[in-house]
Amino acid sequence: MDPRGFQEVIEVLNTVVTDEMNSDLQAPVTDAEIYRASKQLGGLKAPASGQSVNFEKSSVFFSSNTPSLLSKDICDALHVQPTDPKAKYLGLPSIYGKLKSELFSFLLEKVLLKMQGWKQKLLSQAGRETLIKSVIQAIPSYTMQCYLLPKNLLNKLMTYVRRFF
Repeated sequence: MDPRGFQEVIEVLNTVVTDEMNSDLQAPVTDAEIYRASKQLGGLKAPASGQSVNFEKSSVFFSSNTPSLLSKDICDALHVQPTDPKAKYLGLPSIYGKLKSELFSFLLEKVLLKMQGWKQKLLSQAGRETLIKSVIQAIPSYTMQCYLLPKNLLNKLMTYVRRFF
């Protein structure tokens, strides 16, 4: 769009949008408005099926930049709990932070638990390879579809596999 056309749009908007409209948009949001808006989400979710938001199962996540008093007020207004930073959804971390190795350490624990129960001396080389490919390599596959795992975590996983041989 050329600068003159942009200027024409601004001039038209200035005639349509009044000062009263602008002041309404800049007014602070009240607790009642937040609560009313959250209750209306249920109808938007699936109007044909009648599904609605279950506030007992719902939680909300806040940035570390959000003041604690504000986050508490929002939680109170919505009648929900703040999300636990270590919470999982469908077996995966809900919040992806800086400490990725620590975040995905549960994968290493699962692999070690499986491998500790196996008797490697009782299996042939081919048996061990089949066991590792069918069980150990399947453990992180779902997580790897959703997240890019840290290289140091993958290296540790490969170290455990090599030691099993």
